[in-house]
Amino acid sequence: MTPSFPFDQLPGSSRLWIYALDRPLTDAESATLSDRVDAFIRNWNSHGRPVNAGYEFRHNQFVLIAGVIPGGNISGCGIDASVHALAVCGEQLGFGIASGLEIFFRGESGEIERSPRQAFRKLARAGAITGSTIVFDTSLTTLQDVFDGRFEGPAQASWHSVVFKLPAEAS
Repeated sequence: MTPSFPFDQLPGSSRLWIYALDRPLTDAESATLSDRVDAFIRNWNSHGRPVNAGYEFRHNQFVLIAGVIPGGNISGCGIDASVHALAVCGEQLGFGIASGLEIFFRGESGEIERSPRQAFRKLARAGAITGSTIVFDTSLTTLQDVFDGRFEGPAQASWHSVVFKLPAEAS
């Protein structure tokens, strides 16, 4: 068994996986999921080598897991194990892992919303999504990206601005 590391004490080069859930969890569900993710991380191995890993929940809807094997890489089987662990928790708690083709953003009320890319594009064309809309970048791959504040921020500072052709906003 390996220890779970505080998320912010792992090296920035740690590999990152962001699992966006298809619905926000209640505080009780988040506590249960936290216990299960912690147990997984403490036993996480990749080809027999322990993974130094940590995790963080954000907004009761995102699970960020970071891991590193000093002097090595986490194998596909090791990555699949993390996906499987979350999928099993989801079956037990009644949530799913959202598709990577969905966009998460803060709506006008400040609540987190999710939208398929095509619908998000229509919202952008209609002006309902702008460069100042807060988006979540679930495609990040290193913990340094999170440390640098790229997980949550205005669309104009992310790939969303380019892909969805959002106009630059005046400062």
